[in-house]
Amino acid sequence: MIDLKKGCLRGNMKIRITKSQLRLVIFWSLVILVAPFALETVMLAELAGAEFAIGFLLLYLKQSMLALRDKVARLKRYLGSIAEILANHLAFSERQFLSHAGFSLAAIALGSPIFFTAVIWYPVLVTGTYT
Repeated sequence: MIDLKKGCLRGNMKIRITKSQLRLVIFWSLVILVAPFALETVMLAELAGAEFAIGFLLLYLKQSMLALRDKVARLKRYLGSIAEILANHLAFSERQFLSHAGFSLAAIALGSPIFFTAVIWYPVLVTGTYT
């Protein structure tokens, strides 16, 4: 063991991080994580500090979240209008739908085992003829 008072290093020395240092580490980590997507936050962090850049980023994300909500609301209205158009279509009447669904399920039940068997065994048959 080496004593610090004499200018030497001790083996059981611990690093203490204060709350302000921890906050700065967290803020700079967030700035670095966001840097590829919003380069202006890095420049703002250089000029005004990491805390100010994080505040700017939160305001920036608020506007982005409002725009995202608007796009989601428009998508819901669009999908609702599509569902309304499809609900009025003849193919979705109960009588037509049940007959088509029944025949489709029968075709899948009969056809898919044959298809999967062909997909699995065809390469084996092809390679077996060349050996």
